[in-house]
Amino acid sequence: MGPSLDWCGEDFKQLLLFRRRYFQTEEPSDLTFPSKDVLKTPAVQKWVYDTMFKEEEGVLLPHPRYKFRVLKELMKILEAAMDDPVEDVSILYANESKLDISDDLATCLATMLTQSVPNEYDALQDRKQITYTLPSTEMWPPIIRMWESPSILAEDGETGLRTWQAALVLGTYLSTNGRHFIEGKSIIELAGGLGFISILGAKHLGAKKVLLTDGSHTVIKLAEGNVEMNGSEDIVEGRVLKFGGLEIMDCLEDTDDTDGGQLHYDVLLGADMLYDPKDFPALMLTLQAIFCYNPGLQFLLACAVRSEDTLDSFLNACSQCPFYVQRLDVPKVSEEEQLGFFHDNFHEVHLYLITKAPGKVTIPPAIDEDSYDMAERAYEEAVVAKDFHDWWNAGRPPSDASAATSETLLDT
Repeated sequence: MGPSLDWCGEDFKQLLLFRRRYFQTEEPSDLTFPSKDVLKTPAVQKWVYDTMFKEEEGVLLPHPRYKFRVLKELMKILEAAMDDPVEDVSILYANESKLDISDDLATCLATMLTQSVPNEYDALQDRKQITYTLPSTEMWPPIIRMWESPSILAEDGETGLRTWQAALVLGTYLSTNGRHFIEGKSIIELAGGLGFISILGAKHLGAKKVLLTDGSHTVIKLAEGNVEMNGSEDIVEGRVLKFGGLEIMDCLEDTDDTDGGQLHYDVLLGADMLYDPKDFPALMLTLQAIFCYNPGLQFLLACAVRSEDTLDSFLNACSQCPFYVQRLDVPKVSEEEQLGFFHDNFHEVHLYLITKAPGKVTIPPAIDEDSYDMAERAYEEAVVAKDFHDWWNAGRPPSDASAATSETLLDT
């Protein structure tokens, strides 16, 4: 007989990983195509067409330009495989006709060539359907579908229109060794972008409720669309929250007033938040408020280390505030070993577990324009002095009402 495929062995594993990376729309040059011997098998070509390129109602395929680029590269590999004289001879001796390229694949490429496929520039401006696969050895593991615009900034300069490396690393950890942080818990995500982590927690990891926040109105609106597309709208709520802004108090209030007027959260999540030390005064004011009302909170932070100085400034601020910071021992998964949530390892990614240090919780200052300006000035002075105590306590005292509410949480 001619070539056949071991549908339970390494050959099929090649195909599954190829398909998962394709639906995550990795660059064609970064895709690991299955071997020529695997791809030339008629049953494999049918499987590739049916599960990766066939247009069917209800099936969300990658962007047409991306499909075209991948299919064109795939056809080059198939053409080279069919010209392999050694394999041709083996087929003749097996009394079989010469293998051909699938008519379905060839017709698909020909159709795309005759249609108006977006050029590279236009394709970069379009939103893209991206399917993320949870890391798993299962044949058909759970997925998250997202609309993203990886090459575009929001109108206010926000970078939240794509899922970044640190979020994928955090997602990998949560879906493998870190599920206990999410299952049955109430979650807040800061700077959550288009909702990847929040959706993961709600849809696949058993979160009780999730508050997804971001500083951009545009990004939150798009994130809500992704939440709905994944059927998680009953668990995930999106809110605009700028670091240091008054919105944090709204996020901590229970509008139903079923729990003493406050919402309580178990876990705070964040990924790729530490871009600019100038944002730290506002960020710390927000963290201070959240921890004050949730003293038992666990803050799980993933950050791509782009600048050691920026990371050191943040960790120093946390230690002085005071927060207890523990770096989690999470082994880096090489790109060749990844089974889902595929990402490059261009930057080292650190995962930290941040909790309130033993002692009392400081009453958060009133978060308004005046207190923010005071905190920023104190922060600039503290950067030089390496002393964040004054910065942490900067701002006007809270009103009597907010003080009365906060004081019930002071003793632990």
